[in-house]
Amino acid sequence: MREYEPKELLKLCEAIRGEEASQEWLKNNGFRELSEFWDAYEDDEKSFQWLKTNGFIHFAALVDAMSGKDQAKAWLLGNKFTALGILVDASAGKPEKKDGCLLRRRFSTTRKKRIKKESGIFSI
Repeated sequence: MREYEPKELLKLCEAIRGEEASQEWLKNNGFRELSEFWDAYEDDEKSFQWLKTNGFIHFAALVDAMSGKDQAKAWLLGNKFTALGILVDASAGKPEKKDGCLLRRRFSTTRKKRIKKESGIFSI
């Protein structure tokens, strides 16, 4: 998995808060996958597919796991994306077991629930 500097993660946070300029900054500065991740989470199927076909399957799995798909979280953990698995729990308001840190989900209130005809890319 690619490592990100605090500046890129801050731009992702700003994009999550709805700042379109930050999302454009991500796209224009070589971090398109972060922009596509957020769009996929906001239920943009084209962005979800882009993640899958451009080497960011872990972000596609993260989107599915954050939408409640247990198979996606199991895939993340089974493929050594432990930090992303912790992020899934933190975004759902579940305590992180190591230090008791509790984070609450603070994403867009306009997010539509991800509903697919099939059970996602990680179905049994």
